Amino acid sequence: MTMEITQEKIDFATIKVENHLIDLGIKNNFSLLRIEESEEKNIRIFYYEIASPTFKTIIQIQYDFLKEEQKDSSQTSFSWMDYKKITE
Repeated sequence: MTMEITQEKIDFATIKVENHLIDLGIKNNFSLLRIEESEEKNIRIFYYEIASPTFKTIIQIQYDFLKEEQKDSSQTSFSWMDYKKITE
């Protein structure tokens, strides 16, 4: 099943992902680099740079819009294990 992913849905997903990063203690040490479409049409990949005075890394977070829409709005289907570190 494929759903239409509007800018409004992307904006809402961005807020959820960033709130999750804050909950993990990353606070304001991150910035969104880009959002890419996945091979699966309901998934977008969010690329974030996480930086502090001692290190910098880029992570990617897969966000499944279809799964998220079917869940309670306060829960997320992704977890820290869904993040892939791609550079250091």
